[in-house]
Amino acid sequence: MKRSAAVFATIALSTLVATAHAGVLNDTVKIDYLYPTVNDVYESLGQGVVGASGFHVVFQDYFDMTVTDNRITIDYRTRTGPYTVAPFNGFALTDLTNSLPNISINSATNLAGFGNSNLSVVDNVLMVNWQGLYYDPNTLVVLDIESNTTNVPEPVSIALLGAGLLGFGASRRLRK
Repeated sequence: MKRSAAVFATIALSTLVATAHAGVLNDTVKIDYLYPTVNDVYESLGQGVVGASGFHVVFQDYFDMTVTDNRITIDYRTRTGPYTVAPFNGFALTDLTNSLPNISINSATNLAGFGNSNLSVVDNVLMVNWQGLYYDPNTLVVLDIESNTTNVPEPVSIALLGAGLLGFGASRRLRK
């Protein structure tokens, strides 16, 4: 009978497990502008926690960047021109909490010539190199952050399972 209770508990727990979705919500991120090489920090744009309303940084009078749980939006403001051709002219976003999930280019992106070859994600660092590309105040770059999907038991589900098992055990004792 003890074996059947263990099997019951395992089945009950597996049916009560919920799927949790998280991109970078509550992660601490650091953003640096890199130029003229990937090893040269031209300007540190900031570090902070990605909260419900996102994390916002500004790069001089070029663009505003907002990082939310599932999106990075770079909105150009006033300048027009091509990015200077150099080995690297772009930014690095480092997630100081977790590895980054997959990142893809959203169809709202209108930076001509910008494609997957301009992105690099290695472990917890996203590198975006847009050297040589032309931008203007209407330019928008939107990157989608894939949600990490994992099975995580919710606390309420575990409490219900525990209460059920206690009740099951109590009813067995009363029968004896």
